[in-house]
Amino acid sequence: MQLEQVPQLSEIVFQYYQPPLVVITTPNTDFNFYFGREGSIRLRHWDHKFEWNRQQFEQYCKKVCEQYGYEY
Repeated sequence: MQLEQVPQLSEIVFQYYQPPLVVITTPNTDFNFYFGREGSIRLRHWDHKFEWNRQQFEQYCKKVCEQYGYEY
């Protein structure tokens, strides 16, 4: 999934499916240091289309929860 597709996925999952519980994982750039990638723009794995840090992921969670009535 590309970063631009995240809002569409969020809408499908949270507005249309409305599951009682959602578990989301994403590559965390805060850990790139442990993989020798600190400060690098290269992604850790060829399949990663984007990587968020903790703050970016938390902002996403807050926005989705406010928009669709969920808690995290």
